[in-house]
Amino acid sequence: MNTIELAKKYLIDYLKNKDVLFKKIKDIKEESDSFTIIFNERKTKYLIQLDIIPKKLIEELENNRDLSLVCVNNSENLKKVIKLWKTLISYRNFSIYFINPFSETGKHWALFPATHYIVTDRFKHGLSTLQSSVEKISLEEFEKKANEYS
Repeated sequence: MNTIELAKKYLIDYLKNKDVLFKKIKDIKEESDSFTIIFNERKTKYLIQLDIIPKKLIEELENNRDLSLVCVNNSENLKKVIKLWKTLISYRNFSIYFINPFSETGKHWALFPATHYIVTDRFKHGLSTLQSSVEKISLEEFEKKANEYS
């Protein structure tokens, strides 16, 4: 399974499981590097960028206010988020899922920049603490394990 497909499968399965009680998901439309979930009251696009591409992410945010980003949980991606922080906090409905489906501890952690900005003043330390709940994984190792995954 390729890395993009694995990331999509992981997050779609997670979101479906999370929705078991509420049944708000009406449909899921998959594209090559993203998927969109149509909920009862809104729709959200989930952009897969295992390695965050800042320019492309900002372009997507400008075109889609209900956007979530899915990336690999590693130090490089966290550094990019910190660098983009002042821009990201202006998008109220934006979230980021840092994933490692191969982790022995948690498999992902989620960040909502606008909300986290409001509730934390020591954000860099707070983000590092959140990130530590899921094992970090390099892109190379993620790709290797995705190829072995069936």
